[in-house]
Amino acid sequence: MRLLNLKAKFFLIFLVFLVINSAGIGISLYRQWGDIKTQNQDILSRDANIAVTVVENVISNGFKLLEIARSDLQKLKVDRKFTDDNIYHALNRATSAFSLYNDVGEYGILFLTNKDGVLIARSDGKPTSSIDFSDRYYFQDLRAHPNKVITIGPLLHARTTGRDVFHIASPVKDENNCFIGALVLQVQSDLFADRLVKVLSNDNASVIAINGSGQVVFANANSQITPNSQTGILFNMGASMQDRLVAFGEMPEIGVQIYLYDYLNHIRTHFLHNNLTFIIYAALGILIFTVMLWRLYHYVVEIHIVKISSLTDGLTNLPNRRAFDVEYDKFLGDARRYGYEISILFVDIDKFKVCNDTYGHENGDLVLKEVAKRLQSCMRRPLDFCCRWGGEELMALLPNISAEGAAQVAEHILMKMKGAPIYIQGYAPIFITVSIGVATATYNDALLENNLVDKADQAMFRAKQAGGDRYSF
Repeated sequence: MRLLNLKAKFFLIFLVFLVINSAGIGISLYRQWGDIKTQNQDILSRDANIAVTVVENVISNGFKLLEIARSDLQKLKVDRKFTDDNIYHALNRATSAFSLYNDVGEYGILFLTNKDGVLIARSDGKPTSSIDFSDRYYFQDLRAHPNKVITIGPLLHARTTGRDVFHIASPVKDENNCFIGALVLQVQSDLFADRLVKVLSNDNASVIAINGSGQVVFANANSQITPNSQTGILFNMGASMQDRLVAFGEMPEIGVQIYLYDYLNHIRTHFLHNNLTFIIYAALGILIFTVMLWRLYHYVVEIHIVKISSLTDGLTNLPNRRAFDVEYDKFLGDARRYGYEISILFVDIDKFKVCNDTYGHENGDLVLKEVAKRLQSCMRRPLDFCCRWGGEELMALLPNISAEGAAQVAEHILMKMKGAPIYIQGYAPIFITVSIGVATATYNDALLENNLVDKADQAMFRAKQAGGDRYSF
């Protein structure tokens, strides 16, 4: 005994030392990790502001080009020269004029659709085939909201050029202010990405711009987003950002939001490299601590198994009579506090001795196990409890239930027992019935003076005398 006490004391001293040592290393690493995350978050926030400025410039300049083209088209309408050739030349002139004063490397084709979304003209040449853009988000948005001045389409794989693009679009209206088409400018995503990445401080940062509908407008290569050929990609911020540092920028006037994020594993790799010595000490401490806890765990598990075994019937795997005594005391305590009723169902297999004599004790055990299984399946509520009382007798303990409710449970048990045959190898299927004694009481002096188990036992005896396959109070 003294040796065991000494070992326990040394184990406790060692455990305390290990915890203190590991906690010190952990706190140091945690603080350093927090500082590194804060630094990277500040860098992402600055880059987000830069990205907002760059995107605003690209979209604003693109909108200026649309305004130039719109003005030329309106003039053609006034002069009644709204022909395919004139429209093409107007779009081409607008693009050329715009290019004199702006860097147009990111911009692609400028094109015009009619009110049905069919391509009318494009700035790079006359259309060689009819292309329908009515399924595009930007066209549907403008047609549904003709008062919108500008809308930003999602990232797509363009049918006109085969490149990854997003679109800046504005409505075209007639003299009655009715929607008659859309003027659309492509922005080449890859060229725009090259320009944007050059001005960011964090080379690992992923940049994603989304429009008001939550669709991806632009994404750089780090984001690993591949555009669809027909519809935009919805961006779920909550589902995709849990393992990353995120910075946010907003452009409310054009309905675009910018998200910059960096994967925590990128930052963590650099952090671990710089703190390798600390990590080694922490890992060794955790390893030792884990081994000790593992041994302690097994010790507790062994104790628990022994305890469970002492409360479990070896044949049916139901709780045994000793477990019933423990649960019964708990239910009495709850009944005393809350004043509810408790019921006991004393279950006895009818003619079980005949079963043993006819089929043998081994087959009798099979019958007993099947009856226990069926009784267990009738315990529907979380606190309902059943056990093997002894021999062919079983017990169910039902808290917070009236006599009527206990009778319903008893009827269900009777139906369950005789509802299906029990198959015994070498014999015809047999049907088993039971007799059930039901006793219900509220916790009071009478319950203390008169054992509820005895009441249930007596009721079961009356049911058996009446022929079995029934319950009695």
